[in-house]
Amino acid sequence: VENPKNTSWNNAYCLSRPLAGELTLRLIREQLAFFKPRFYSPYLDEIAPGGMPSCPECRKQDPVKLVGDHIRAIEKTILDGGAVPLIFHDAFYSGRDGGYGAKILETLNPSTHIAVWDYSVKPGEVEFEYFAKRKFPLLGSSWCAYTENNMAIPRLVKKYNGVGCI
Repeated sequence: VENPKNTSWNNAYCLSRPLAGELTLRLIREQLAFFKPRFYSPYLDEIAPGGMPSCPECRKQDPVKLVGDHIRAIEKTILDGGAVPLIFHDAFYSGRDGGYGAKILETLNPSTHIAVWDYSVKPGEVEFEYFAKRKFPLLGSSWCAYTENNMAIPRLVKKYNGVGCI
């Protein structure tokens, strides 16, 4: 990182350096072996921009390839560990962060579940429709502060043949 004081909060590690990815995958494998979960979520909703804007090595690379390779390695590790990957939708929606998350989405395993969340009182259905058209299994993730949200998200999950709510 060129200037640590001016970096975003989600600069957890540099994707251009193999050690960070290796440690992440090792941690995932250990958690899968210990807990033996049915689903495993690395979240991934804050992948963009990550360290890309502040790391001179990352800026030299195509974010679709760099971030996509990392996400596919995480996804493969989860699948190899016997769990179903569960990721949150927002970084993979077409209108976000230059659209590179949407390009990565096209390369993900179709068994990966997408959790769609919305903090608004009355959530819309655009995101549910977007991921349903791409045939990913959907889950809804309500935000408990609003009763309307807690009612609307399960209805949208049902409308778009989702698999449940978390």
